[in-house]
Amino acid sequence: MEDVVTYAFDPELAAALAVMPSIDLTDLPTARTMLSEAIAALHTPDTTGVQVRDELVPGPDGDVRLRVYTPDRPIAPASVYSVHGGGFIVGDLDGDHARNLVMARELGVVVVSVDYRLAPEHPYPAPLEDCYAGLVWTAFTDTPLWNRSNAIISWDAYLGPGRRGTPDVPMYAAPARATDLTGLPPAYVSAMQFDPLRDEDIAYAQALLLAGVPVELHVFPGTFHGSALVEQAWVSRRESAEAITVLRRALDL
Repeated sequence: MEDVVTYAFDPELAAALAVMPSIDLTDLPTARTMLSEAIAALHTPDTTGVQVRDELVPGPDGDVRLRVYTPDRPIAPASVYSVHGGGFIVGDLDGDHARNLVMARELGVVVVSVDYRLAPEHPYPAPLEDCYAGLVWTAFTDTPLWNRSNAIISWDAYLGPGRRGTPDVPMYAAPARATDLTGLPPAYVSAMQFDPLRDEDIAYAQALLLAGVPVELHVFPGTFHGSALVEQAWVSRRESAEAITVLRRALDL
């Protein structure tokens, strides 16, 4: 006779558990379908106050799908990155859909959920790499004044439709495409901490250094793209004073 183990579950949870299906992971296709159906039956997503869109972003082996939840009333320039559960073998974007809607609405920040590939069809490191690709896309995406959406509009207007991100973009239009920066004049690179352009600024400064070009690089903490417009802020005054100091020395004044 087998011993029966009982758990002191919360009464409401115990009542729900009694009607939940038993999922057999030895049959993954069926398990995935049953899990999706169970979640759909348990949750009624409320999209009030939240805009939802899907994005395809570059991944290690093709595009990775993300679901982006943007509150109608954002409170802070921050985000939550959501990776659904399921032991890397079951689960999808719909599993956390209702919860992500609540988080975006209640926290007032953008929530990004990643639809990573599942094992065993895609074993390690595929799921992890997909999650990382989504995280890289998410960082500083919805920062104040200048964000990824604005940058896309800007690049498409500047380069012309259909050229952004293609090999057809010349290095004179996008200096990051240059492979040899030798002989360029000394540079002062001033980057803001919460600016979607920050990493590009740093990478360009590093490329100049590797080419033997004298470079001064400064990342100002707590700032965002265009934060210098708040002239009275101490960090803005510091940023302005440093730029004047660097230019005065460059001009030998």
